[in-house]
Amino acid sequence: MFVLVGVLTGLWLPIPGGIYPAWCMIIMGSLLWWLGGLKLLLGVIAFTSAAIACHDYRARILVDELAGQDILVTGIVSDFPRRTEQGWVLQLDIRQDYTLVPQPERIQLSIFADTPQPQAGELWQLKVRLKPPFGFINRAGFDRAMRLLVHRTHAAGYVRPSPLNKKLRGVSPEAGILMFRAYLRGHLESLLADSQMLPLILGITVGARDLISGSQWHLFRVTGTSHLMAISGLHIGMIALAIWYASFLPAWIAGVLGWTLSTRYFPCCLAAAGSTGYAMLAGFTIPTIRALIMVLVVLILSSSHRPVNRIWVLSFTLIVVTLSDPLAVLSASFWLSFVAVALLFVFLRPSSSGEGMKRGYCIYVFRRISQMIKAQLILGCGLVLPMCLFFSQVSLIAPVANLIAVPVFTILVLPAALTGVMLSLVATPVALASLQFAVRSLEVLLQFLQWLSQSSLSIWHAGPASIGFLLLTGVGCLLLLLPQPMKAPWVGLLLIVFGVGVNQGNQPARVTVNVMDVGQGLAVLIQIPGHTLLYDTGPSWPGGDAGLQVVVPVLQRLGIEKIDLLVISHSDNDHLGGAASVIEAIDIARIAGPPELTLTGKNITLCKTGIQWNWEGVIFEFIHPRTHNGWSDNNASCVLQLSVAQHSLLLTGDIEATAEIVLLGRDELEPADLVIAPHHGSVTSSSQALVNYLSPTYVVFPVGYKNRWGFPAPKIVQRWENAGTCGLTTSTTGALEFVYKQDRGFVLTQITAASWRRPWAVRLLSLPDCIQSVATVNGTSTGL
Repeated sequence: MFVLVGVLTGLWLPIPGGIYPAWCMIIMGSLLWWLGGLKLLLGVIAFTSAAIACHDYRARILVDELAGQDILVTGIVSDFPRRTEQGWVLQLDIRQDYTLVPQPERIQLSIFADTPQPQAGELWQLKVRLKPPFGFINRAGFDRAMRLLVHRTHAAGYVRPSPLNKKLRGVSPEAGILMFRAYLRGHLESLLADSQMLPLILGITVGARDLISGSQWHLFRVTGTSHLMAISGLHIGMIALAIWYASFLPAWIAGVLGWTLSTRYFPCCLAAAGSTGYAMLAGFTIPTIRALIMVLVVLILSSSHRPVNRIWVLSFTLIVVTLSDPLAVLSASFWLSFVAVALLFVFLRPSSSGEGMKRGYCIYVFRRISQMIKAQLILGCGLVLPMCLFFSQVSLIAPVANLIAVPVFTILVLPAALTGVMLSLVATPVALASLQFAVRSLEVLLQFLQWLSQSSLSIWHAGPASIGFLLLTGVGCLLLLLPQPMKAPWVGLLLIVFGVGVNQGNQPARVTVNVMDVGQGLAVLIQIPGHTLLYDTGPSWPGGDAGLQVVVPVLQRLGIEKIDLLVISHSDNDHLGGAASVIEAIDIARIAGPPELTLTGKNITLCKTGIQWNWEGVIFEFIHPRTHNGWSDNNASCVLQLSVAQHSLLLTGDIEATAEIVLLGRDELEPADLVIAPHHGSVTSSSQALVNYLSPTYVVFPVGYKNRWGFPAPKIVQRWENAGTCGLTTSTTGALEFVYKQDRGFVLTQITAASWRRPWAVRLLSLPDCIQSVATVNGTSTGL
């Protein structure tokens, strides 16, 4: 506990850099050791290691002066490149290069072509163009910046076509392991070239999951079986156990021949070597290292005939993992795996191997099956809260799916796949037969999971996790898991149901506005009790779109299952690109947009001046265009105005100065508290007349990080600032939340990039002065 508290404090509490704070922490740790013992010392060491990890990461981030510049780098491809629609994505560990100060150690690169094709473990020289680590920052969805931090990736960019791009000679020990894994992968691909199960076989043998399709990952998430594809405790433990039992055969043969092999140390050594080799084959990933440490500790204790204290083993593993890699606690897999093991250790009583056999084989089998069922029920109940916190959803069919999938996987699939890999180097026909058996077993397993996932109750979207929900659900799960006489299953179930009802009963404020971070595009969610409006859906790109990666996860996190009105301002990709994904995932009552808008199977209402409606006293009105004829695509954007009491919000789409002049000549346009900047803050928009007339408290520029158009234009930003408006850029702040407050209008309540939920290494630590001044004047809190 002290180690976890120390690591989390070091990751979330910013401390100044330099040598003096380090010396202060060393002195403090020595005093605490003297006064409070080893536990406090471990806490200080954990705090120091986490703080150092954050400082080291920030110090090695690519400097802004080199962003967007052509740079020549040399490095080793440190993992299997991932195939995309446009080319490849790879991770490069840079060798010493004195042209970069400070020096990024690891970068992520995209190759938008079929060549070159670097392979894992190879040394390459590449001409690249980089940016500091960035990504969409929202309340839900994929957080690229956090992922880059966890993997200590200090820059991201793409490879430029150049004759300087070439493979170099030279191999490091780490590269040798990678090249061996790549060789095995190539051998497996040649043996199973036509099999659809090849990506899964590669994932569980050599740790290469880059070929697993999105539909397969979705199936595993829905059924709660994603852990089967991540080489972790299940795999390492099974290998160690299998080698342990198999090692008694050579020990017996040696005894027959007159040799002596210790049945005390020999099985432990073989099991340790086998599990370490498998972990190496998987690339020593974080989950693999956690499992390996736990297995090695158990083997050491077993070889010394000491009792295995399960809590001690778990604590020791936790200490080693967190101190060696403090950033591991930022991964959801860290918490899920440790919580899962802790639940089984605490609530599942182990049975001896001979227990039940005295009463007969049938009783023994029955007890083993009941243990498996109980284990899945314990995990199903105990992991509800972590799943809600990390993913805002829980697989209701996970216990049933795992009850079948785990035995099939551990008894049939994994042994056959690993046997095939080992034999592929010496006996190809036998290896092929073993691999084919693993493939057939996987096919049957996936058919079962597919059938199971078709249930309408397969996934429960929890929505926002309120404090009441967490407390009631946590106590309810505890009452379900506790042993007799403290166990109270019916009371636990009632508390869980009540907690779910409390969570679903939460209503937003009178008007809540969420400006999502979708990069170079726009998506704004407006919530009123009983009604929801979505204005634009962000862009699409090869292989994905903002609707799937940002908008839908945010809606699910907020517990929104239906949108009353979807407005598409105009048909440019940066506003329309995510619409198809949103329509597929969320129930849409109505859609409004321009006449050229076409969405399969949907009727579109034409947006034009004069269309007005009232939701709970909040007036919505389209104030542009009166007709779509004669306007350019941008200037024909649907402009929506929201009014409540004497305050208003203006959503402008991509209109430019020509349309702004027409708007200023109409009575419908009102001065606003909050404005979404026209055309992302381009120089052709935000005319001086419009800025002076609207005079808002806030203007938001929805733009991509270091976008190629240079939005928002510095001249336009200055124009709004000169009018006394606080300008906010989503590429810096991430998603923004505004709430209507009576008599104060729309007030900024959350800047996601500055949220306390983010570790300080990727948190926005310095806010614009205008935010502080506006909050002081309005007497409000930004909730940061």
